[in-house]
Amino acid sequence: MRMDKLTVKSQEALAQSDVIARKRGHQEVTSLHMLSALAAQEDGTVRPLLARAGVSKEAVLSAIDKALDSRPKVSGADTYLGKDLKKLMDEAQAQADQLKDEVIDVNIVQRMTDSGRRVKFRITCVVGNGDGFIGIGRCKGKEVGPSIRKAIDNAKLNIIEIKRGCGSWECGCGTPHSLPFEVMGKSGSVEVILKPAPRGITLAVGDVAKSILTLAGVKDSWGYAKGHTKTTVNYAQATYNALKKTTQMRVTEDQEKRLKIVSGPVQMHVAQTSVEPASAPMEAKGA
Repeated sequence: MRMDKLTVKSQEALAQSDVIARKRGHQEVTSLHMLSALAAQEDGTVRPLLARAGVSKEAVLSAIDKALDSRPKVSGADTYLGKDLKKLMDEAQAQADQLKDEVIDVNIVQRMTDSGRRVKFRITCVVGNGDGFIGIGRCKGKEVGPSIRKAIDNAKLNIIEIKRGCGSWECGCGTPHSLPFEVMGKSGSVEVILKPAPRGITLAVGDVAKSILTLAGVKDSWGYAKGHTKTTVNYAQATYNALKKTTQMRVTEDQEKRLKIVSGPVQMHVAQTSVEPASAPMEAKGA
């Protein structure tokens, strides 16, 4: 785990988890301490996730406090990072390294006030791992850099898992390179229709939809869009809504096998391990 790869909020939460462990007399800093520190952050990502899940923040903090109270206490000992927290941080770092982000649209909005003209930037970003996960986020701010970072954070909060497959009647490769069926998404006046395509067609869609489908891991697809597609925000949101429909459509087990439908990542990431050569068998001594 590299500390320089962590976000500022993650570094603050890690330091605060050490403080919580010291106050409670715990020698091992576990994932419960980390969760307690993340849930206590005012402008972090845990509170919006709990709100979307319909879970009370007070109930979560109360459950964490009860679990921490039951842990053994040690006085006068230095704290160390627990195995579960270290493993969790390594897995989170591996997932974060796979995520890629792209700025879809940078728009300048102006507002006239008594003191003059106020200018703000409206940013639209997309994040994905290129293997079944995609998210879109927007933010408006006075500066471009902080607004982009906030839009990326919002996109990570909106990550969804999509379904892929081989749904084209012209293809029978059996690999999840395209969409399993036709889907449609709408945002504003823009309406996007995505259809399965045979292997080798690549992405026959617009530039905005191509960026989103690439980050989602879709390699081949036909696309059709109508409406005012020059409105990049609506075009991107309509494509995102179309991909979201892949998880909402109900399919039978027979259709899932026939169309080779998979949900989420399909690539396998195998860690390289060094294997020591087996020692030669000992020769039996003659009688």
